[in-house]
Amino acid sequence: MQHGRVVAYALRQLRKNEKNYLTHDLELATVIFSLKIWRHHMYGVYVDIFTDHKSLQYIFKQKELKLRRWRWLELLKDYDVDILYHPGKANVVAVLVNLWESIPFPKKPAFELSEDGVLRYKDRLCVPDVGGLREQIMEEVHQYRYSIHPETTKMYHDLRQLYWWNGMKRNVVEYVAQCPNWQQVKIEHQKLGGLLRSMEIPTRK
Repeated sequence: MQHGRVVAYALRQLRKNEKNYLTHDLELATVIFSLKIWRHHMYGVYVDIFTDHKSLQYIFKQKELKLRRWRWLELLKDYDVDILYHPGKANVVAVLVNLWESIPFPKKPAFELSEDGVLRYKDRLCVPDVGGLREQIMEEVHQYRYSIHPETTKMYHDLRQLYWWNGMKRNVVEYVAQCPNWQQVKIEHQKLGGLLRSMEIPTRK
């Protein structure tokens, strides 16, 4: 914060080795992370660092330190900083964030019926298995003049952008497998095998 206003926020996931850190080390690692990414703001000026981990304020007074903490302390000495204790309950912003994350907001249902009576799944049109409708849609996508008979993955990707039905990928695989044009293209792109050669029989010397 600067002049009572927030300058920036930052967060990241814990690395694999950091998941085994003690709470003290995690809190100190957060301080080091902040100093590194905001060095251009903090270097050369006095900065107060507030933490809700009480023992962290005594880091400069500790005589025996592990190698990791000693390394971090050396980095801290490059800055003009004081680490001050600030109780977690007094941090109104953090309390509100934790409260917000704990509120069970209702999730948007996967299936929705629009006002015109059309059923959609995650904003995609649900296609019923009636009257060969699914086959007709697959044929139109497959015969589309800009698609040039797409292979299975491409066709499935194009379809699922707009439509949904149970077993769509299986249907696409079966449809493409039966397409004579695609089979011809597939054969033409296969590498030709070499001519058969008779193997020479080694003779004993």
